Amino acid sequence: MKKKIVSLAIAGMVSAPAFADSMGTMGDDTKVTFYGVLDNALQNVTGSGLQSQTLVESGGPNTSYFGVKASHDLGNGLKAIGDLEYGIDLTNAANVGGNGTGWREKMVGLTSDTMGTVQTGWLPSTAYAFSMKFDPFAQGGADPMGAMVGGGGFLIGWNGGANHGDHALAYTSPNMSGFTVDVNYQTASELNNFGASAAAPVGNTTGTLLSGSYDNGPLSLEAVYAATSSQNGTGLGNNAVNNQTEYALGASYDFTVAKLYGTWQQGHRPNAVAAPGITSPTANNSALNLSATIPAGSGTVAVGYARTSIATANGVDGSAYALSYGYPLSKHATLYTAAERVTNGSAGNNYSVVDSLVGAGNLTAGGSSTLMALGMAYSF
Repeated sequence: MKKKIVSLAIAGMVSAPAFADSMGTMGDDTKVTFYGVLDNALQNVTGSGLQSQTLVESGGPNTSYFGVKASHDLGNGLKAIGDLEYGIDLTNAANVGGNGTGWREKMVGLTSDTMGTVQTGWLPSTAYAFSMKFDPFAQGGADPMGAMVGGGGFLIGWNGGANHGDHALAYTSPNMSGFTVDVNYQTASELNNFGASAAAPVGNTTGTLLSGSYDNGPLSLEAVYAATSSQNGTGLGNNAVNNQTEYALGASYDFTVAKLYGTWQQGHRPNAVAAPGITSPTANNSALNLSATIPAGSGTVAVGYARTSIATANGVDGSAYALSYGYPLSKHATLYTAAERVTNGSAGNNYSVVDSLVGAGNLTAGGSSTLMALGMAYSF
């Protein structure tokens, strides 16, 4: 929803250009741009109770993807815009959209420097943009906060339950002396009630997200609120919970010698993590993320730590930390290495490396997992 296509090499060392150089114009004030990121890494993954594996994987610090963006000048500062962006897997013979990759964004809209931007379609939300802004590891396999958000069932985050919206409508205000406001509304989930009987609705999910941000030189601040309303307990994404709410606060400051980031989020998610000993199904669960990027010669070092506090069950908290280094070969190519360790509470096994996608649910209770990666990202 918030239009921030930001591609980060691990820990933000290499920011892929939001859009590459234009492929050209169509002769009527229409500009078309082709862009993307190609990222492969040699990864070694180990975990308590899991088989170890060393393999080449597509998507180390970045998800590999490509896209086409178009804009048309309507005059008086108003433009029509459109964007199609698709994830890809570089390591197998699957077609585009295979092996869990798919559309990252499909949208059409209008934008004006004085009136703001309106978009409709399948849209990344302001909750997605929030983590991309304040988590330098975001969208990578070695992402401490990504593991916490994914394993803890949170809404806000690049891989949270509210990271995208179906049948969505979004408005982003113009920049008002550093202040920007975003309003996102998911009018329906894919499991919608269009044409369904009024007596037996299918189970539509709507979502509302609001954010306010302030950017002034080295300082950035933002607050995000997300709420979902579901019928029949369907929920957004994998979050099968009615009426889930969550809010988050984020800040960063660039001291030149280092840039510091921090986020904190809290949400009401009944029975968020399946575990014995449910103590308070109406309590709030929270997640904290602290990280930094530090210039080191021509490259950048990044460090990160994240943890969850799960009040709805006993012994299912999680924590993770990561360290990475990226070395730019050019404006578009970066070599990187990264390491991450993710640890579960004594009764849990929901958190793992690769944003809790590797071995989640198969780890030994209270176990940990590690990831070592060496790879290359190329942006265009």
